[in-house]
Amino acid sequence: MFVHSRRLAFYSYVLMILSTLSGCSSSRDLTRSRAQSLIENSPNFTRLATLPLESDSYIEVQAKFFDEPETDVQVRAVPIFYDRYPVMAVLKQMGLINEKLTATQKPWRPSFVGPTFLSWRFKVEPYLTDKGKDLVNRERGSSGGEGLPLYRRQIVQITGITKSADGKVEVQYSWKAAPTELGQTFDANGSFLKSLPAKQQEELRRPVVLFGVNGSVVRNYNDVFQGKANFQLFDDGWRVVSLH
Repeated sequence: MFVHSRRLAFYSYVLMILSTLSGCSSSRDLTRSRAQSLIENSPNFTRLATLPLESDSYIEVQAKFFDEPETDVQVRAVPIFYDRYPVMAVLKQMGLINEKLTATQKPWRPSFVGPTFLSWRFKVEPYLTDKGKDLVNRERGSSGGEGLPLYRRQIVQITGITKSADGKVEVQYSWKAAPTELGQTFDANGSFLKSLPAKQQEELRRPVVLFGVNGSVVRNYNDVFQGKANFQLFDDGWRVVSLH
């Protein structure tokens, strides 16, 4: 009975060692599924492409007369701003933003006998409405900031793994953009965009600065893109060191 127990203990010990060695070996192998998981959890890959709110500090309007109320002039300044920033105009139309105007120049006359300058100048700053904040919170959480989320990247498949002599590994993958609720509004194939006048559609396709990626807010979400990720093996396992 004692000998039998010792054999069981010995076999258990051998199995534990083999299991450990097997685990160490597998941890050094970068499989496609493991590579995909690491890329999908990389901060640079999961970062949302977001649209910042564009402001303008040089919206100029001529007063109709020297003492015209500022509120009357502001009414004429607002359309000038949204004509310059068609994407902001859509956000305004959707009730996601409003604007704050600050006068940086008012009409003035150098002297009672000199000419009168009727030019007003405004700084126009959009801000999120409650509806806009709710949309951001749904996609990014309460600390999401002012940028409006448009899409996330989503891996379609790992297409190849290439090892180099220095121990680094390059992983090729394909990905698509997965739109947020707002991103669907700017879907190139969506009903909302197609319902807009042709001139407005063209204006929305102009490049803008997006946090996370540069380009137009209008996207074809059926498009598939190619990417590369560089991996390096550390003592605690594989890590993504760069994404392209």
